[in-house]
Amino acid sequence: MKNFIVLSDKRTGSSFLMEALSSHKNIKCYDEMFLSKITKTGKRRNQYLYAYMKKKYKYNISQYLDWLYDTKPKKSVGFRIVYPQDKKWKVLDTIIKKNIPVIHLIRENLLKMVLSKKTKGLFEVKEQYFNPDEIIADIKNHENKQKEYFNRLKKYDNVLNLKYEDIIGRTEGEKGETKKFGAFNLKSDMITYIPMKPSKKICEFLEEEPMELYSNVTKKNKDDPWLYIENKEEIKETLKKKGYSRFIE
Repeated sequence: MKNFIVLSDKRTGSSFLMEALSSHKNIKCYDEMFLSKITKTGKRRNQYLYAYMKKKYKYNISQYLDWLYDTKPKKSVGFRIVYPQDKKWKVLDTIIKKNIPVIHLIRENLLKMVLSKKTKGLFEVKEQYFNPDEIIADIKNHENKQKEYFNRLKKYDNVLNLKYEDIIGRTEGEKGETKKFGAFNLKSDMITYIPMKPSKKICEFLEEEPMELYSNVTKKNKDDPWLYIENKEEIKETLKKKGYSRFIE
Protein backbone atom coordinates (compact mmCIF):
# COMPACT_ATOMS: atom_id res chain seq x y z
CA MET A 1 0.00 0.00 0.00
CA LYS A 2 1.13 3.52 -0.75
CA ASN A 3 0.03 6.95 0.41
CA PHE A 4 -0.59 9.31 -2.49
CA ILE A 5 -2.05 12.52 -3.87
CA VAL A 6 -4.31 13.15 -6.85
CA LEU A 7 -3.05 16.21 -8.71
CA SER A 8 -5.18 17.89 -11.36
CA ASP A 9 -6.53 21.06 -12.85
CA LYS A 10 -10.11 22.04 -12.09
CA ARG A 11 -12.90 20.35 -14.09
CA THR A 12 -10.90 17.22 -14.87
CA GLY A 13 -13.06 14.64 -13.09
CA SER A 14 -10.98 14.51 -9.92
CA SER A 15 -14.13 14.40 -7.76
CA PHE A 16 -15.23 11.29 -9.62
CA LEU A 17 -11.78 9.71 -9.32
CA MET A 18 -11.54 10.33 -5.57
CA GLU A 19 -14.96 8.76 -4.96
CA ALA A 20 -13.99 5.79 -7.13
CA LEU A 21 -10.72 5.30 -5.25
CA SER A 22 -12.74 5.26 -2.04
CA SER A 23 -14.64 2.21 -3.31
CA HIS A 24 -11.52 0.12 -2.64
CA LYS A 25 -11.57 -1.40 0.85
CA ASN A 26 -7.90 -0.57 1.44
CA ILE A 27 -7.92 3.02 0.15
CA LYS A 28 -8.97 6.03 2.23
CA CYS A 29 -9.52 9.34 0.45
CA TYR A 30 -9.80 12.88 1.72
CA ASP A 31 -10.88 15.73 -0.49
CA GLU A 32 -9.01 19.04 -0.83
CA MET A 33 -6.94 19.51 2.31
CA PHE A 34 -5.11 22.63 1.13
CA LEU A 35 -8.04 25.00 0.77
CA SER A 36 -7.10 28.65 1.26
CA LYS A 37 -9.83 29.41 3.78
CA ILE A 38 -10.52 27.64 7.05
CA THR A 39 -14.13 26.56 7.48
CA LYS A 40 -16.08 27.47 10.62
CA THR A 41 -15.18 24.18 12.32
CA GLY A 42 -11.73 23.97 10.75
CA LYS A 43 -12.65 20.53 9.47
CA ARG A 44 -13.39 18.88 6.14
CA ARG A 45 -14.50 15.25 5.97
CA ASN A 46 -13.62 14.79 9.66
CA GLN A 47 -10.01 15.85 9.16
CA TYR A 48 -8.34 19.17 9.79
CA LEU A 49 -7.29 21.29 6.85
CA TYR A 50 -3.65 22.25 6.53
CA ALA A 51 -4.46 25.94 7.09
CA TYR A 52 -6.00 25.07 10.45
CA MET A 53 -3.19 22.73 11.53
CA LYS A 54 -0.56 25.24 10.47
CA LYS A 55 -2.19 27.96 12.53
CA LYS A 56 -2.96 25.83 15.61
CA TYR A 57 0.05 23.49 15.78
CA LYS A 58 2.61 25.32 13.63
CA TYR A 59 2.89 22.29 11.35
CA ASN A 60 4.96 22.62 8.22
CA ILE A 61 3.77 20.69 5.17
CA SER A 62 6.03 17.70 5.82
CA GLN A 63 4.78 17.34 9.41
CA TYR A 64 1.19 17.74 8.28
CA LEU A 65 1.53 15.00 5.68
CA ASP A 66 3.05 12.62 8.23
CA TRP A 67 0.07 13.30 10.51
CA LEU A 68 -2.53 13.02 7.72
CA TYR A 69 -1.18 9.72 6.39
CA ASP A 70 -1.03 8.06 9.82
CA THR A 71 -4.09 5.79 9.83
CA LYS A 72 -5.07 2.75 11.87
CA PRO A 73 -5.62 0.24 10.43
CA LYS A 74 -3.04 1.08 7.81
CA LYS A 75 -4.44 1.96 4.40
CA SER A 76 -3.39 3.73 1.24
CA VAL A 77 -4.35 7.31 2.08
CA GLY A 78 -4.74 10.06 -0.48
CA PHE A 79 -6.13 13.51 -0.96
CA ARG A 80 -6.81 15.82 -3.86
CA ILE A 81 -4.90 18.96 -4.75
CA VAL A 82 -5.62 21.21 -7.72
CA TYR A 83 -3.01 23.34 -9.45
CA PRO A 84 -3.98 26.67 -7.82
CA GLN A 85 -3.62 25.14 -4.35
CA ASP A 86 -0.13 23.94 -5.18
CA LYS A 87 0.72 27.42 -6.44
CA LYS A 88 -0.24 28.83 -3.05
CA TRP A 89 1.20 26.19 -0.72
CA LYS A 90 4.02 24.63 -2.82
CA VAL A 91 2.83 21.18 -1.75
CA LEU A 92 4.27 19.30 -4.72
CA ASP A 93 7.84 20.23 -3.78
CA THR A 94 7.41 18.43 -0.44
CA ILE A 95 5.54 15.53 -2.06
CA ILE A 96 8.47 14.94 -4.42
CA LYS A 97 11.06 15.26 -1.63
CA LYS A 98 9.19 12.64 0.40
CA ASN A 99 8.79 10.41 -2.69
CA ILE A 100 5.01 10.25 -2.28
CA PRO A 101 3.18 8.75 -5.31
CA VAL A 102 1.34 11.23 -7.52
CA ILE A 103 -1.69 10.35 -9.64
CA HIS A 104 -1.71 13.13 -12.22
CA LEU A 105 -5.12 13.47 -13.85
CA ILE A 106 -5.53 15.51 -17.02
CA ARG A 107 -8.31 16.13 -19.50
CA GLU A 108 -7.40 15.98 -23.18
CA ASN A 109 -10.46 17.80 -24.50
CA LEU A 110 -9.78 21.24 -23.08
CA LEU A 111 -12.76 22.73 -24.92
CA LYS A 112 -15.18 20.57 -22.91
CA MET A 113 -13.23 21.43 -19.80
CA VAL A 114 -13.56 25.17 -20.47
CA LEU A 115 -17.27 24.87 -21.26
CA SER A 116 -17.79 22.87 -18.07
CA LYS A 117 -16.12 25.65 -16.07
CA LYS A 118 -18.16 28.40 -17.76
CA THR A 119 -21.47 26.59 -17.24
CA LYS A 120 -20.57 25.17 -13.80
CA GLY A 121 -20.91 21.69 -15.24
CA LEU A 122 -24.51 22.10 -16.32
CA PHE A 123 -25.49 23.10 -19.85
CA GLU A 124 -28.76 24.95 -20.28
CA VAL A 125 -31.52 23.51 -22.44
CA LYS A 126 -31.29 26.47 -24.80
CA GLU A 127 -28.21 27.32 -26.85
CA GLN A 128 -25.71 29.77 -25.36
CA TYR A 129 -23.33 32.29 -26.91
CA PHE A 130 -19.66 31.94 -26.00
CA ASN A 131 -17.00 34.54 -26.78
CA PRO A 132 -14.45 32.83 -29.09
CA ASP A 133 -11.50 34.87 -27.79
CA GLU A 134 -12.35 33.99 -24.19
CA ILE A 135 -12.63 30.31 -25.12
CA ILE A 136 -9.19 30.34 -26.76
CA ALA A 137 -7.63 32.25 -23.85
CA ASP A 138 -9.03 29.73 -21.36
CA ILE A 139 -7.84 26.77 -23.44
CA LYS A 140 -4.32 28.21 -23.63
CA ASN A 141 -4.32 28.89 -19.91
CA HIS A 142 -5.25 25.29 -19.03
CA GLU A 143 -2.90 23.92 -21.69
CA ASN A 144 0.02 25.88 -20.22
CA LYS A 145 -0.77 24.69 -16.70
CA GLN A 146 -0.87 21.06 -17.82
CA LYS A 147 2.48 21.47 -19.62
CA GLU A 148 4.01 23.12 -16.57
CA TYR A 149 3.09 20.22 -14.29
CA PHE A 150 4.09 17.60 -16.84
CA ASN A 151 7.50 19.25 -16.99
CA ARG A 152 7.77 19.33 -13.21
CA LEU A 153 6.93 15.62 -13.00
CA LYS A 154 8.76 14.27 -16.05
CA LYS A 155 11.89 13.39 -14.04
CA TYR A 156 9.87 12.06 -11.11
CA ASP A 157 9.56 8.28 -11.23
CA ASN A 158 6.72 7.96 -8.72
CA VAL A 159 3.89 9.30 -10.90
CA LEU A 160 0.94 7.77 -12.73
CA ASN A 161 -0.52 9.88 -15.54
CA LEU A 162 -4.24 9.35 -16.15
CA LYS A 163 -6.63 10.80 -18.70
CA TYR A 164 -10.16 11.81 -17.78
CA GLU A 165 -11.38 10.35 -21.06
CA ASP A 166 -10.03 6.91 -20.07
CA ILE A 167 -11.53 6.66 -16.59
CA ILE A 168 -15.21 7.39 -17.30
CA GLY A 169 -16.75 3.98 -17.98
CA ARG A 170 -20.20 2.45 -18.00
CA THR A 171 -23.03 3.58 -15.74
CA GLU A 172 -25.49 1.14 -14.19
CA GLY A 173 -28.66 1.61 -12.16
CA GLU A 174 -31.72 3.81 -12.20
CA LYS A 175 -31.96 7.50 -11.45
CA GLY A 176 -32.49 8.04 -7.76
CA GLU A 177 -32.05 10.74 -5.16
CA THR A 178 -29.61 13.27 -6.52
CA LYS A 179 -27.19 15.53 -4.69
CA LYS A 180 -25.02 18.13 -6.37
CA PHE A 181 -21.34 17.26 -6.37
CA GLY A 182 -19.36 19.85 -8.34
CA ALA A 183 -19.73 19.16 -12.07
CA PHE A 184 -21.24 15.78 -11.23
CA ASN A 185 -24.35 14.38 -9.59
CA LEU A 186 -24.22 12.02 -6.62
CA LYS A 187 -26.93 9.39 -7.06
CA SER A 188 -27.50 6.78 -4.40
CA ASP A 189 -28.57 3.97 -6.73
CA MET A 190 -26.42 4.63 -9.79
CA ILE A 191 -22.84 3.45 -10.26
CA THR A 192 -20.28 4.68 -12.79
CA TYR A 193 -17.25 2.43 -13.22
CA ILE A 194 -13.66 3.09 -14.11
CA PRO A 195 -12.90 0.46 -16.80
CA MET A 196 -10.91 -2.53 -15.60
CA LYS A 197 -7.69 -1.63 -17.45
CA PRO A 198 -7.16 1.80 -15.80
CA SER A 199 -8.62 0.47 -12.52
CA LYS A 200 -5.98 -2.25 -12.48
CA LYS A 201 -3.25 0.24 -13.34
CA ILE A 202 -4.28 2.50 -10.45
CA CYS A 203 -4.47 -0.37 -7.96
CA GLU A 204 -1.10 -1.76 -9.00
CA PHE A 205 0.44 1.72 -8.75
CA LEU A 206 -0.79 1.93 -5.14
CA GLU A 207 0.22 -1.70 -4.50
CA GLU A 208 -3.34 -2.71 -3.76
CA GLU A 209 -5.45 -5.65 -4.87
CA PRO A 210 -6.73 -4.98 -8.42
CA MET A 211 -10.47 -4.39 -8.71
CA GLU A 212 -12.84 -2.41 -10.90
CA LEU A 213 -13.25 0.91 -9.12
CA TYR A 214 -16.63 2.63 -9.12
CA SER A 215 -18.47 5.69 -7.88
CA ASN A 216 -21.99 6.97 -7.27
CA VAL A 217 -20.86 10.22 -8.84
CA THR A 218 -22.25 10.51 -12.38
CA LYS A 219 -21.78 13.17 -15.02
CA LYS A 220 -24.37 15.93 -15.23
CA ASN A 221 -23.92 16.25 -18.98
CA LYS A 222 -23.61 13.30 -21.33
CA ASP A 223 -24.71 15.10 -24.47
CA ASP A 224 -22.49 16.62 -27.14
CA PRO A 225 -21.65 20.16 -25.89
CA TRP A 226 -21.99 21.50 -29.43
CA LEU A 227 -25.75 21.06 -29.04
CA TYR A 228 -25.71 23.92 -26.53
CA ILE A 229 -23.49 26.40 -28.38
CA GLU A 230 -25.32 29.14 -30.27
CA ASN A 231 -22.32 30.35 -32.32
CA LYS A 232 -20.99 26.90 -33.29
CA GLU A 233 -19.44 27.88 -36.61
CA GLU A 234 -17.72 30.94 -35.17
CA ILE A 235 -16.18 28.86 -32.36
CA LYS A 236 -15.12 26.09 -34.76
CA GLU A 237 -13.51 28.54 -37.16
CA THR A 238 -11.59 30.20 -34.33
CA LEU A 239 -10.40 26.83 -33.03
CA LYS A 240 -9.14 25.90 -36.52
CA LYS A 241 -7.25 29.18 -36.90
CA LYS A 242 -5.59 28.78 -33.51
CA GLY A 243 -4.50 25.18 -34.08
CA TYR A 244 -7.14 23.47 -31.95
CA SER A 245 -8.99 21.54 -34.67
CA ARG A 246 -8.71 18.37 -32.57
CA PHE A 247 -11.39 19.70 -30.22
CA ILE A 248 -13.96 20.00 -33.00
CA GLU A 249 -14.45 16.26 -33.53
